Amino acid sequence: MRTRFKKLFSFAGVIAPLYFFILVTVLGPLWKGYNFIKEYVSALGADGSPYIFEISIFGFCLLGLVLIGFALSLHALLKKSRLCTVATILLVIGSTALFSLGIFRDDRYGTVTFHAKIHRIDALAVFISIPLSVILYGLVFKNEGPAEKVLQFSSLVLGAVALLATVSIIINPSSYYAGTIERLGIYSILIWVFLVSVRLLLENKMIEIFKE
Repeated sequence: MRTRFKKLFSFAGVIAPLYFFILVTVLGPLWKGYNFIKEYVSALGADGSPYIFEISIFGFCLLGLVLIGFALSLHALLKKSRLCTVATILLVIGSTALFSLGIFRDDRYGTVTFHAKIHRIDALAVFISIPLSVILYGLVFKNEGPAEKVLQFSSLVLGAVALLATVSIIINPSSYYAGTIERLGIYSILIWVFLVSVRLLLENKMIEIFKE
């Protein structure tokens, strides 16, 4: 894999989580009638939402593409093992499903359409595949040596938090705090991507990103 490709997606892995965090955190309170605590992020990109394109195209689709590139970039820098390969495959599957969330929009108003059904299947794939990949990466970082202890610990903790959030939503999807629990899982993943991307940038020397 070309070095420049790896550097660019390392850089994008720092910017994209910050951008998505601001997007889903700021737009909710701006939409009158949207319950930030109870409603899912997908409702911001549902039919009838004033932010349908911001969330669907510049949120889900854009972040999904960045995470696919990020996964391939990370895999290229880590020691090759079956565990690393499985973690990467899971992250790519989850990221592809994340991209698909922007194509197949959810329905906020109760009528479960065909594209809403696809959206919910994709969402399940995202919130299972990505947390599992993060946990596996925590085990992969263990084999990278003492220098990666911080990433090892943060991967295991953040992946576990995201997975627990997923389990909680599956058990009680209509909980009044469902939106908050979902955001806890999302934010855990975004923090992980940010931390790992910063580490990749240090590895690749950020000042050389646009060289070659």
